[in-house]
Amino acid sequence: MLDLVTGRDLRAARAMAYVTQGQLAVRAGVSMETIKRLEGIRGPVNANVRTLADILAALDHFGVFFERVDRQVVVRMRGRAAGGPHTAAGAAPRVPGDPSDPMFADQGAPSCQTMLRNIPGMLGYWDRDLRCRFSNQAYKEWFGKTPDQMRGIAAWELLGSELFELNKPYFLAALGGTPQAFERIIVKPSGQPGRTWAQYVPDRDENGLVKGVCAIVTDISALKVAPPRV
Repeated sequence: MLDLVTGRDLRAARAMAYVTQGQLAVRAGVSMETIKRLEGIRGPVNANVRTLADILAALDHFGVFFERVDRQVVVRMRGRAAGGPHTAAGAAPRVPGDPSDPMFADQGAPSCQTMLRNIPGMLGYWDRDLRCRFSNQAYKEWFGKTPDQMRGIAAWELLGSELFELNKPYFLAALGGTPQAFERIIVKPSGQPGRTWAQYVPDRDENGLVKGVCAIVTDISALKVAPPRV
């Protein structure tokens, strides 16, 4: 089957696995230049058999595998219904941090989902348009929004104009590549104010370009009201 794999097949498989060229290279034990070169080949990949086998094994780790059908290679995603070449029937687009992402599968997705669900702080991912691509359950307590309601929402829609204007410089600085950390008071839907410590961490692609911001927001209210210990 290795003689049928094309550069287009590799690009399609990596896209389905939702991993960067760098992540795939590290997992396969090859250089990123090798991944770039092989993905750029038109027609069957002319590569060392061991190298190609290692790359396919790495993709399999991320939940994507190749299947030979007659004289063509079909790229499939583990756990999805069978589709045509370069497709996974019914596969919904995944976003960075999505617990269904195969990158979470190494230690078992349920444990990762449990951790994300029970972390008391807010974890979110915002793209360059400042729209939410992922959030955990904590946003329900602080903003009254479930993860499904959060997906795709704009930052200004969630925060409101006043709070958004306060946070906007930090968003823009993080999108510019500089990590941010600041304190903020947020009034919950219950009317109870909470004091938070927010961190905005730039998320870069394999070329070093910032493609989004990871937001980690921790409740520090107890630290501000607790009496000093003697």
